[in-house]
Amino acid sequence: MVRQVAWRRPSNLPEVPTGDASSPYRLHIRTLLGIGGYFFLGEIMTRISLERYNDVVLTNILNDYRCNFHGKSCRVLTNYKSLNQFEVAFHDDGLPHLLGLHYVGKNRVGSRILKDIDSGRMTAQNIRKHHNFGSQDIKNRILLYPFLYEVFTDQKIKVCIPMENEKPNPMKLDCVFTKMGRKEEIILGLRRDHEDGIFKPTTLHSNKRPRYTLMKRSKVKSIIWN
Repeated sequence: MVRQVAWRRPSNLPEVPTGDASSPYRLHIRTLLGIGGYFFLGEIMTRISLERYNDVVLTNILNDYRCNFHGKSCRVLTNYKSLNQFEVAFHDDGLPHLLGLHYVGKNRVGSRILKDIDSGRMTAQNIRKHHNFGSQDIKNRILLYPFLYEVFTDQKIKVCIPMENEKPNPMKLDCVFTKMGRKEEIILGLRRDHEDGIFKPTTLHSNKRPRYTLMKRSKVKSIIWN
């Protein structure tokens, strides 16, 4: 039997009936996990599940990110001497660029795109009409959102690619997490902030032909949430 212990629903997380099979949220069990001040012991944690684009609701993705990533940070430990550990920080105004939403709206600034999503001016339906929707592979990029959980929460991706010696590097990425999917190479690229040295998720996309998965990889020893 699962019991809820010391848990408060964040105010920005919509109410989701646990018995509603049509809900976009999938329930996951965690044993003794503390995230952002919320502690779980045999607890149920909400996590969004994306399978079809027709079911995508941008406000749901944004609320999921705000609940489970925004304002949090973690340390990644690797076996690469020049990058044996680094900190990754998550902020909601970085999510639009991560998914490529700056290509399909009037605004290119992350904070303004968030306002468009919150107000309903930008939706998964109306961005399909934008001329960049197909060319920038926005549908696929949005559906790749759960890869964040694979990397940082489930820690299924056991390698990363330090990019300091990799050329060409047109996006000026500093570290990449990647894996081969069924038909594509999935890439989560991070960039180091020059002022504080903290890494930020910068791009989430895919390649039809392998590139990053062919580069020299380093082992991810562990990921520790602060």
